[in-house]
Amino acid sequence: MAEKDIILKEYQRDSRHFCDFVNRALAQGRPLLKRGQLVPVPTELVLVKDTEEDDENAVVKTVQRFRDITGKAEADKNAGCIIVAIQNQTTVDYGMPLRVMLEDALEYDVQRRTKKNRKLHKGEKLCLVITLVFYYGTTPWRAPSDLAEMISVPREFRQLREYIQSYPIVVVTPENVDTACFRGGWQEILEILRRQNDEKEMGRYLEKNRAIYEKLPEDTNRVIFALTDHLDYYRELKEKGEKITMCKAFTDHYKSGVEEGKKQGMKRGRRQGIKQGKRQGMDMGIRAMIETCRELKIPRNETKKRVMDKCRITEEMAERYMAKYW
Repeated sequence: MAEKDIILKEYQRDSRHFCDFVNRALAQGRPLLKRGQLVPVPTELVLVKDTEEDDENAVVKTVQRFRDITGKAEADKNAGCIIVAIQNQTTVDYGMPLRVMLEDALEYDVQRRTKKNRKLHKGEKLCLVITLVFYYGTTPWRAPSDLAEMISVPREFRQLREYIQSYPIVVVTPENVDTACFRGGWQEILEILRRQNDEKEMGRYLEKNRAIYEKLPEDTNRVIFALTDHLDYYRELKEKGEKITMCKAFTDHYKSGVEEGKKQGMKRGRRQGIKQGKRQGMDMGIRAMIETCRELKIPRNETKKRVMDKCRITEEMAERYMAKYW
């Protein structure tokens, strides 16, 4: 697992950050979940095939999945609970609705197995399970957000399309949310991720919001550095005891990029100069050869042949020189 993924999950395990993210993603900022309600839930999901106790020859099959972060929020007065999971993604998964549905089903099965005789009885209900997909990759999310989008029915059986069941998922990306609804560090994280492919816009945004980013808590700063692939620079600043801010990181990164650009430009300039010099030298040499042959009254065709042989150029190119200098 990449270090930046570990840092992000550590951030999300903080109940304050978890509730802030879920409340903004599902309830437009309303305090749906409260820190005091939240109970961590194991992220490992295992489905074990039920067998009879006396069936010694039974083959037990299991299905195992892992969530990134899962929390359970208990309702007031023991009125039940909800389970919310966050799945982090850096790559676009075109099968995400199916994956989420399977993991949600395993979560529901965990609840079923806690019932008497591992069965649901009349009147018993399961707790709602919701999965949020947090995508922070560098390319836009263009994958299906509903299982129904993934299912195709042949024209011959088109009357069965009404039986396609919808299973929508919640995908949170920096581009598809109103960042103003987010608090507790998430707004600043999402705004940076939204601009990570646009250096000019990033510079303008950081300059405008410098006061905010220079006062961010360290855990939020660390996540921003991690998700923008600047962890090495983060550690370097920390070792030097310097103030760690995204503004400084961007400024230093931009300056180093400008200097590198200058160096590359100088190298390209030298290469182009050498090529241009060679072309000019060759042109002068061919001109002198043609004028000398003409003075010695060497026939035109013979002169062109000598230019082709001596300079190792094509007949077409030699003809252009002859038309220019003969």
